[in-house]
Amino acid sequence: MPASASTFSTPMCANPRGPPPERTIARRGAGGIADGSARGGSATYAVSGPSPHAARARPAMRAALRSAASAVLRFRGMKHLKPKEANEFLQKNPQAVFVDCRSEMEYLFVGHPVGAQHVAWNDGPDWEINPHFVGQVKKVASMNRPIVLICRSGHRSVDAGLALEQAGFKEVYNVLEGFEGPLDDDHHRGTISGWRREGLPWEQL
Repeated sequence: MPASASTFSTPMCANPRGPPPERTIARRGAGGIADGSARGGSATYAVSGPSPHAARARPAMRAALRSAASAVLRFRGMKHLKPKEANEFLQKNPQAVFVDCRSEMEYLFVGHPVGAQHVAWNDGPDWEINPHFVGQVKKVASMNRPIVLICRSGHRSVDAGLALEQAGFKEVYNVLEGFEGPLDDDHHRGTISGWRREGLPWEQL
């Protein structure tokens, strides 16, 4: 080891500013697993010292964490249904309005649930948020009717639902997993879960 380097062990919470240049840290994680090993133990890392941007990055990181926590709280105010649950809800509540908030090309060519109204949350070519989304939903549904939102995998529909709630819609539902579901290990959708994978009614152009 070079003369300028040294070795020391420190718990994970120690030295928040980061170690000096070219030091080695032996770290033990909770439960003795720090390096992904099933046996546990310590993990050794070679580090090059604190980044000159670290101090400036900390306030931005704290702000991002506050924003994420706020989003979680807003997410809890919305009701969430699995695809089969959403289908049952729509059958039992004919006054509910089913809104597909994907792009027009997805709605037409990938397919969409039977009976879903199309109101894009964002669309190509620029994929900017549709500034008329709330107004367009109001055209197909009054604000006192339940709104069930679906997108590709259940993410855009959360953002769209938050916008509707902020505009005064009282009963908003998000379809978890969306129309196509998440990506599988081969980066394909529609093989794990989602409206179409569950065999629920759908159609395409």
